[in-house]
Amino acid sequence: MSIVFTAPPVLLTATAVFVLWRILVWRHQGGDPVREGLVGLLFGWSLIVIRLTFFPLIIIFYDWYGTANLVPFASIWQLVTETPATVAFENIAGNVLLFVPFGFLLPLLFLRMRRVWGVAWRAALISVAIELLQVFTRARTIDVDDVILNTAGAIIGYGLFVAADRVASNSTGAQALIARMGRQNEPLLAGLVPVVTTLLLVLPFMISSIFSATLGGGPGDLAEDVASLWPDGVIVASEDLDRYRFVAVAAGSEPAVLGLVDYQRVLPGRFTRAAWGDIPAGGNVFNYRITAFNITRDELPVVVVWGSTDGTARTVRVTAPGYSEIFDLGTGPHLLFGFPYDIEGNSGLDELLVFEFTFLDATGTDVTAAYRAAYE
Repeated sequence: MSIVFTAPPVLLTATAVFVLWRILVWRHQGGDPVREGLVGLLFGWSLIVIRLTFFPLIIIFYDWYGTANLVPFASIWQLVTETPATVAFENIAGNVLLFVPFGFLLPLLFLRMRRVWGVAWRAALISVAIELLQVFTRARTIDVDDVILNTAGAIIGYGLFVAADRVASNSTGAQALIARMGRQNEPLLAGLVPVVTTLLLVLPFMISSIFSATLGGGPGDLAEDVASLWPDGVIVASEDLDRYRFVAVAAGSEPAVLGLVDYQRVLPGRFTRAAWGDIPAGGNVFNYRITAFNITRDELPVVVVWGSTDGTARTVRVTAPGYSEIFDLGTGPHLLFGFPYDIEGNSGLDELLVFEFTFLDATGTDVTAAYRAAYE
């Protein structure tokens, strides 16, 4: 489950807020048309960076396959040695060039940033913020090399500003123009005004979209979703395991289980439908499925078993490589239970598909022959 936010609504909102903010600044403090044009250029390039690094903004609620490279130059070396030269050049040069305009425009517009260190640490901070925000979106990566390349680009941009300033020193008019562009009395934090305002305008819409795309954990919320899958279906059993809530569904007039729906907990009290499946109704029948998991993040797969039973069996023994457990089935007509399966020490992921089910009656007698596996 994921939600996609496209760039135009957010960027248009930011542009409207920025224009209004600059009009208010002009009316209260006055301004210089050329400088305002450069401020607009800085804002426009910021929009380009946001567009390239975040949009389409995809908020993913499942399968957190996050990666992090905190070793300086490791990703750069991998690009150079393991990818075609054109791919390596595009990635490295792209990250550098992305921040060159910042390195040039910031010292031009703000006197306090006419030192390389002032530009470098601010560029690094912006890059780190981008990396951290990408953790919650489609990229799900943090790469210190991106910060290094972005900061290098800003330093190159600062070098271009210094070169331009030296060339301008030979012309009184050009020198006066550069001096006129820099301001001491406009705090850098003032630039947060349109950012904060845009967030205040956009966040309620984004939060509303997230809530509308997820389900509450209450019985009514899940029952309504189940009814969208099976119009006559009702929830007859549920099981909470790890980050999942499994519900067994039966027809209103029939005791046999029609199917299973598993909901993944993505936020406190909020769920998305991860998967659902049917099962042949009638008699002693069962099925099982294994949830998705990320072994690199030490996630365990969850195995869920569901079906119908006439009470012939009271317990079931589940065995797999490195696993054996007995589960109580109770006396009801609905069969639903689950368990996390630790694959550590097993020979391979293929073993995840090999489970044996032995059904036992109240005396411990094997009655497996009375049960039919829907997956066979």
